[in-house]
Amino acid sequence: MESILVYFEWLVVLASLIAVGGIVLSYKHMLARLRENDFNEETQKKLQTKFFINVFLVELIPLVLIVMAFSAVQNYPAQNPTMALIITIFIAALGIILVFLERMNVDRNNIREVKFLNVYTFMMLYLITAIPLVAVVLLLIAQKSL
Repeated sequence: MESILVYFEWLVVLASLIAVGGIVLSYKHMLARLRENDFNEETQKKLQTKFFINVFLVELIPLVLIVMAFSAVQNYPAQNPTMALIITIFIAALGIILVFLERMNVDRNNIREVKFLNVYTFMMLYLITAIPLVAVVLLLIAQKSL
C-alpha cells in the first residue's frame, strides 16, 4: 500500500480519469434512453434517478483515491506534479467537450426535452469538473511543498 502512495499524483490523475469517463458515459447512456423513450414527466424522473445512482457509483472509487492521495501528500514528495496537473486539466477539458458534442446531437423540436437537457448539461459541467478541481488543488499543494 505504501508503494502506491509514493506516486500519489498519478492516483489523482487516475481518479480524474475514472470520474470524468464514468460521468460522460452515464450522460451518454441517459441521452440514449431519452431518445428511445417518449419524453414525459415519468420518463424524466426515472432518468434522473438512474443517472444520479450511476454518478454516485462512479464517484466512489475516485473519492477513495483522492482521500488516499491527500493522506500521502504530506508524507511523500511529489515526483512529477506538473505533468499530472496538465493531464488532469486535459481530462476535464475533454470531458466538457464530449458533453457539448453529445448535446449537439439532440433533437431540438421538443421544447421540454431541450429544457431538460440544458439543465442537465450544466449539471454535467459541475459534476465533470468536481474531482479534477480537487485534483488540481491537491497537485498545486504538492507542487508548493517541493
